[in-house]
Amino acid sequence: MNSVKEYKEYRKAGIKLNHEIINSCIDKEIMEKSAKMLGITGKNNILVFENEDEMNVMMDFALYEYMLEGENIVKIYRGIVGGKNEIEKDILNAMVSSYTSLFRVISTSGEDSLVKLDDLLNKGRVVELTDLNLSKSLISDVLIFTRIVPFGSFNMTAGIAFLFNMEAEEALSRYNQARITADDSAEKYVFFFKLNRECGIETEFR
Repeated sequence: MNSVKEYKEYRKAGIKLNHEIINSCIDKEIMEKSAKMLGITGKNNILVFENEDEMNVMMDFALYEYMLEGENIVKIYRGIVGGKNEIEKDILNAMVSSYTSLFRVISTSGEDSLVKLDDLLNKGRVVELTDLNLSKSLISDVLIFTRIVPFGSFNMTAGIAFLFNMEAEEALSRYNQARITADDSAEKYVFFFKLNRECGIETEFR
């Protein structure tokens, strides 16, 4: 099986699995606390979204960044429920191993559905990403904050991406000025979410 065909199969199964995890593990309290951490809670705990895609951002944050006794929802689900088949087990393991970072687009290949990324927060790390949409829409040197979900033969995103049309030096300067703890994934996520609200390029999550 080539990587694009495998990607399509895993992407389809991953979307279904995401819904199952959300429906079984994420309650109102987790959503409200996640929204508060992101800064999208208004008066009387009313959620204030700037666009409909921010609901997807909140759910992604709740799945991966909200912690219960040191574990995120994905890891808790893997431990209690687990996958129903080998593909779901592979996806859960990859989701648990996922990570976010700010990347600069080096190159794209729509024909091969590939995006080559320079990890700006982990110097020297280059990531090859399989994505049908991003490989056709991104251009070189655009910055992208996203979550990498690593598999053996390919990498894909978790679906959320913040795009920035700014110099890498400016983005890194603002990130460094925020004095975010190196291993605080949630704090990093919140920073780039707010930066996206301020100056991100409008995009559609898929």
